[in-house]
Amino acid sequence: MTKRVVRDLMPAGDTDLSRSTVEQEARKLRLWYHDIELIEGVRTRFPEDYALNPVLERVDVSARWHIQNLENHLGGDLSSASVLDLGCADGLFSIWAARRLARRVVGVERNRRNYERALFAKSVIGLDNLQLRWGSIESHVLDDRHDVVLALGLLYHLVDPLGTINALRQVCTGQLFLTSAIDLDNSVDEPLSRLDRYATGTHGLWAFNAAMIRQLLTTAGFEVSEETILETPGGPHYFGVAAPGDVATHHIFAETIDQEFPINVDRRRSKARALWQELAETTSRPIALFGAGTHTPWLVDQVRDVGAVNIACVLDDRPPAQGTVAGLPCRLPAEADVGEFDAVVLSSWHQTDTLRRRAVGLFGDSVRLLALDG
Repeated sequence: MTKRVVRDLMPAGDTDLSRSTVEQEARKLRLWYHDIELIEGVRTRFPEDYALNPVLERVDVSARWHIQNLENHLGGDLSSASVLDLGCADGLFSIWAARRLARRVVGVERNRRNYERALFAKSVIGLDNLQLRWGSIESHVLDDRHDVVLALGLLYHLVDPLGTINALRQVCTGQLFLTSAIDLDNSVDEPLSRLDRYATGTHGLWAFNAAMIRQLLTTAGFEVSEETILETPGGPHYFGVAAPGDVATHHIFAETIDQEFPINVDRRRSKARALWQELAETTSRPIALFGAGTHTPWLVDQVRDVGAVNIACVLDDRPPAQGTVAGLPCRLPAEADVGEFDAVVLSSWHQTDTLRRRAVGLFGDSVRLLALDG
């Protein structure tokens, strides 16, 4: 039988609950996806589980490899890191990061039963630095910035893989670790993606090869520093390490709003110009634009002839290397004195809610926030 995961990599928890109580509750939550030692002598995997679901043996092998690989890349002390674990299942990798003293770990899981298992494991082990969230990846991924993002066995489950990876580029400030089952029907140099033949099942929606995953990452603006194809008991898997780059390569993320919204561009242009006219009539001091994404150059270009509005700067958590956007200086929001602005305009159609949350967190109600969509 395959050697089980975690015993030598993750210490058992320290809890006031009795061994029998922990084991009884863990049994109620079966079948666990991962093998986690909750307290000494009590694991989430029971011997008969392998007969009920033989796939669990492969899961254990994969989990052991992932944990050892994360140890090799990140070391045993994550005390300065914020970690985002997407599709965390019952929490193995989130727990690993929390036990490595990560400053903060956020685990996101949309399967309710898995989420309940993770909550139970957290309560038994006792991890104050671990926050678990139930819901879709898309509803949680844009809340904050993270030094380490884990997307392990996630990609082929996503409805919109490219859109989600682009969102990850906005929140990842350090390294993205991504693994995915892959299809080797085509050459690894020729991108392959298709809706899988078992798309309606629980395994996943998509079949990718290595070249397509690399293309997804680079299209959204990641720079891949390491990649390999692993031969696992569950078939070939892609493993990649990437960091957010300065520029995305696809027009959806890097060029103009006219390309992005060929149908709605007239309506959006009209709304932007109306807001600018209002600013020209009501502001006497400079304003700032919040967000250095693709909408900002478009916005500046569309309102040049509308009215005299003094744009002092663009504010963004990740200023471009050249230090300017559309000819305007780009500054870190934390370094800005918003008292010098009449208003801050949230310069995005896609990310308005995210930018608003970030701006409110930074500035509170000390400055007027305006959105392009009203």
